[in-house]
Amino acid sequence: MERQRSDMFTGISAEEAEKKEQESKAHLANLLQAVIVAINAEQFNLGRDASNRLILSDATLVAIDAFRKAFAESQPKIIEKGMHFRYDTLQETYDAYARSAAQWNYSYNKCALFEDGVLSSVLFYVPENDAQKFSQGLYYLQERNEAARPRSLALRYGDKNFHDVLLSPSVDFVFPGSCISMRC
Repeated sequence: MERQRSDMFTGISAEEAEKKEQESKAHLANLLQAVIVAINAEQFNLGRDASNRLILSDATLVAIDAFRKAFAESQPKIIEKGMHFRYDTLQETYDAYARSAAQWNYSYNKCALFEDGVLSSVLFYVPENDAQKFSQGLYYLQERNEAARPRSLALRYGDKNFHDVLLSPSVDFVFPGSCISMRC
């Protein structure tokens, strides 16, 4: 990761590189905070649709859509020098999720809404080799020392593809146009 960062910032000073990194971190924190505030305010009291999925407030839907669009716009469209995903993004997103989940007393609805609305959007941008590891299951790779499967995005159970699952509709909530907009 350090090599990728240094390659990415070749030609700029260390101060400029640090400033760019801090700007990226602050931008993600602001995007996450806006959607966390919306999830905090969500009452889950608008009923259910015909598929028994919860109907969300307009404010929550707008916040999630704004996060997805702004996050997609912040991701590089052209791979330069091998750097196309800021790895700290995944950790920072998970940290925000962990803090929020504890604040929500691990409410299933709020945690699932963060996972479906935010985490799926972030995971969509991970590099292919990491998506393959996620598809196999990190638990099996780390805890059970299972050998890595050869280049496969097929999930462990079933024939679905990692990216197809991220783009699929939520099983718990009604998201009009719930897939990640750049693939629809």
